[in-house]
Amino acid sequence: MSAYGPPPSRPTDLPILPTQILELKAKDARASMTSGVVENETQEGSEKGYLAVYHLAEHNMPSELATYLYETFQAELEKGMTYPQEYPMTSSGFDVYFLGNDVFVGVLVKNTITVISNIEQARDGREWNACVGGTYYVKPNYPGRSSHTKMLPSSG
Repeated sequence: MSAYGPPPSRPTDLPILPTQILELKAKDARASMTSGVVENETQEGSEKGYLAVYHLAEHNMPSELATYLYETFQAELEKGMTYPQEYPMTSSGFDVYFLGNDVFVGVLVKNTITVISNIEQARDGREWNACVGGTYYVKPNYPGRSSHTKMLPSSG
């Protein structure tokens, strides 16, 4: 918890940002952002991949994804290298700390898909640890003054 008390929750009536697609190339670290239909193309014999980035909040987060993120967060805490918490966090504490505001989840996709703001479609029946490419949150760090962004690496 912050020295300023618990962070304010994200109002549920705020709009959710549209899904974005980042094109991933095996030999090119740069990503180009597009939206809409993703074409399944090949370049130099390698299939392109994509990262579909979904803007989520606690109220529209699939429960299995929230559980996966909580378990990944706990594993990251146990490493003791990135987050300042000294002790494990409860699931409800994680919901307030990590899911209480804006969360962006990147899902790795390979095939042609039409993005319709549906993270389950991008998941395509896979386990979350097999398809989440990364997650970060944006929340007030000092309410009324500034925000904070933190990345949670994927465990897969």
